[in-house]
Amino acid sequence: MITAGAGHGKTTLLAQAVAENRLAPRGDDVWLAVEAGDADATRFATDLLVALEAPNAVPTAAAVADAVWRHAPTEVCLVLDDVQHLPAGSPGRDLIAALLEQLPANGHLLIASRIAPPLSYARLAGQGAVLRIDELELRFDDDELAAFAAARDIPTPQLLRTAGWPAMAELVATAGADLVGDFLWEEVLEPLGPEQRNVLAVLSDLGGGDDELLSAALDRPVQFDTTVPLISVDADGWYEPHALWHTVAGLDLPEGERVEIRRRAARVLVTRGRLDAAFTLLAGVELWSEAAPLFKIACHPGRRPAASLLRSWLASCPDVELLGPSGQLATGVLSALTAPELAAAPLRNAIAAFREDGDADGELSAISHLGNVAWWQRDLGVLAELSPRISELAAAGNPTAGGLEAIGRALVFNIMGDNAGLLAALDTIEPGVLDPRWEAVGGWLRGLALLGLGDEQGAFASFEAALPLADEAFRVTVSGTWWTSRWGFGNVEAIVPEAAALLAAAEATGIAQEIAFVAASDARACAHIGELNRARSYLVRAQKVAAHVAPAALVHIVLAEAAIAIGEADDEHAAALLRAALAEYPLVSAAGSAWFTDTCMTYVLVPEERPALEVATVPPRMRWAQELAAIVAAGREGSARDRIATLSPVDPPRVRGVLPAPFAAEFAVALDDAGRVAEATALLAALGESGRVHARRLSTPAAKALLAAVPAAPAVAVRIQAFGVLRVDGLAVDRVRVRELLGYLLLHPVTTRAAVTALLWPDLDDRAAANNLRVALSHLLRLLEPERTEGEAAYFVQQSASELRLVVDDALDVDVDAFDAALRAAATAEDHGSPSVALEHYLAASELYGGELLADLPDVAWADLERERGRTRFVAAAVRAGELLAASNDPDRAEQLAQRARAVDEWSEPAYGVLASAALARGDRAAALRIIERCHEMLDELGVEVSDGTARLARRARAAIPAG
Repeated sequence: MITAGAGHGKTTLLAQAVAENRLAPRGDDVWLAVEAGDADATRFATDLLVALEAPNAVPTAAAVADAVWRHAPTEVCLVLDDVQHLPAGSPGRDLIAALLEQLPANGHLLIASRIAPPLSYARLAGQGAVLRIDELELRFDDDELAAFAAARDIPTPQLLRTAGWPAMAELVATAGADLVGDFLWEEVLEPLGPEQRNVLAVLSDLGGGDDELLSAALDRPVQFDTTVPLISVDADGWYEPHALWHTVAGLDLPEGERVEIRRRAARVLVTRGRLDAAFTLLAGVELWSEAAPLFKIACHPGRRPAASLLRSWLASCPDVELLGPSGQLATGVLSALTAPELAAAPLRNAIAAFREDGDADGELSAISHLGNVAWWQRDLGVLAELSPRISELAAAGNPTAGGLEAIGRALVFNIMGDNAGLLAALDTIEPGVLDPRWEAVGGWLRGLALLGLGDEQGAFASFEAALPLADEAFRVTVSGTWWTSRWGFGNVEAIVPEAAALLAAAEATGIAQEIAFVAASDARACAHIGELNRARSYLVRAQKVAAHVAPAALVHIVLAEAAIAIGEADDEHAAALLRAALAEYPLVSAAGSAWFTDTCMTYVLVPEERPALEVATVPPRMRWAQELAAIVAAGREGSARDRIATLSPVDPPRVRGVLPAPFAAEFAVALDDAGRVAEATALLAALGESGRVHARRLSTPAAKALLAAVPAAPAVAVRIQAFGVLRVDGLAVDRVRVRELLGYLLLHPVTTRAAVTALLWPDLDDRAAANNLRVALSHLLRLLEPERTEGEAAYFVQQSASELRLVVDDALDVDVDAFDAALRAAATAEDHGSPSVALEHYLAASELYGGELLADLPDVAWADLERERGRTRFVAAAVRAGELLAASNDPDRAEQLAQRARAVDEWSEPAYGVLASAALARGDRAAALRIIERCHEMLDELGVEVSDGTARLARRARAAIPAG
């Protein structure tokens, strides 16, 4: 079902699809352009039966279904274009509904319409038998619009206001933009009628709506006409008009009517919680008496609106509104989000003003935000100052105040590091007392406490439960805490790709504290795994907001700087950074808790802090991390073995989650030196190149031994061409035995030393053959891994005492594998009925076939079967590509491929068929007959009958030659 408004190319799309099927038929297409007269089911069925070559059948749905059935096993698709001409409830519509139920298995239905017809197809959808293409998919995207402009030789900007509407783009390109208004009026607006034009005008002015909102705005029941193009509709029935409709003069509303429409619509949006949309509507007509109170709603306890939202609201408001309690509240909340040191004064003003007005809810909002700032700044004095008033409001029966009182106690326990007290405070909150946003805060605090107590799974569950309850800004806080926790528990590979999205979400809130925390955490995570360029870019973004954050966030930034310095092998600079920060923000200060998110760097590089770290109350995970850090520190002093002897089994991902890669490499070497070889090799393998780089810097015998035991993938994939002359990264392999060894390994990735020596050196004794194999392997490894450090393990050819294994993965790009992949993709495209896509893959496979497999090893019998397989598959691919090219009127390329196929298999009858088809496509029937005659001679020589395809070509060629 293809559904879109006028001018979106539905008919063009159908024409292309039908043409594609004719190129390589999978079945028969029966196309009927529906007209208004087809509302008569008898006429409609008659037209379908004529198209199905059953004109004498009784015109019913059953007869149409039978006519389709008679084509079996051929698949038949009934293509019905312009179905919008059939009115709802008409017999013609009923006929389509009946066909949906009665068509046989070889029958298919394709409907194109300006609106989705009211048909019952849920059963088919449940079976996966419904494909829907809508207006959005038919519009030009940015790249397509640019290509269209280039094809019409006009600047792309001229088409931007067409909204990707194909018909509109064509109109602007060929007739000029001045006719756009006429087109919209003639094609869309005039047919709507005055009632629906008024509804469209209101929808355009509001910027979106549903039937309920439109009815409220117009103060009468309305239902929007969904046939209007460039109106998107979501699953909830919300209509979103494209910006193009704002430019249509015929949709302007009278000013007085516009004000009342917006007033009524805004009130509905407020009840739905769509405050920004409501404020925009009210501000657009300067209804400040209703717009300013939205500040208090947006800043309700538990909410933290985006800074960009508040900034835009405050910028548009008159000064007199900003001096009122709601304006002061919003000003203070914006400062709390972006510059906390400036937030106290306006929030205190708001508290006083709301209290004077007797507005307890407003006062509580301001108190909660000031308390939040105090908590971020670890200012117990302000929290203590606010506590009595919260308790007073709670005693007066304000349920929100009671819940906030418990949250306040929990925050104090959080500052004090008392996780048990925090949980006890949260447990006093009655269910349902707090709104969802404050419940999210409670869930987040509970997760922090559970982490501190070592209940990892409980903490993660608490964070997960808090996310859907949080507002947009606080969701970043919860996500960031959960993210850093998962990273610390070893989910490094899954976590780092999320870093950019998490920071984008933080920056979207505009909250400096959030941005600093997330950007610094991103930087530290990337630095820990050796992605230093990304780490530096994240650090810059954290430093941009450093002037507006609390000390705890500054500690996170310093930790990120130190992690980068460690990654750069500059431990001295990292230690200096940490010492300077510890002097200003000691472990026992209000910002001290931030240090305990990553104590390993401090433990190793700042020895004087170790006693304090060892006696501090930290979660079990951090205690384990400090244990690893202690081993790294002891390893630098040559005394790590005793500590390792009592260490529990090591999980490499968790090590990566708590130690920077250089420290983790030192730890791996210490493990190996202590005899825990399997754990050491697994850890170094998990660290990748960043760990190997640091292990090489150590230059100790233990480090060299570990590097020799763990292979590393090359940074750049190696390309091997096996079709034709064997080449590695474009260069021929000079040594014959190296060519033979590589060729054999390509065809037998897992083999034995004995098998290789028997094939390559059959006349030598075992010792001499083994020596020759070692020499050949040495040359091969230098060829495949020229940058491998001497003495380190090879990656591509892994060896044991008896076995050789060629590692074939993404690091090894072999043309034979790409050839097979292209042919698999072509077969899939053929199965899906997309011959043009299949053609691309056949051509790719043909290009990859550069000649006989391992052509410079002519006398090796072990390659014969694979050579024959390659020849056969190439010939089939080249012939099929030639057939498709000939059918699409490209005889030159078709002939080239057919000649290549004949060069490989001179007995290929299908290749002759392509040559004949190419000649016929040029109109050269005589040449086609000569080719067919040569084909007959070849087949006679083989004693093989002519195929039906060649016979049909001969008939086509002869029928086209005039008599005499």
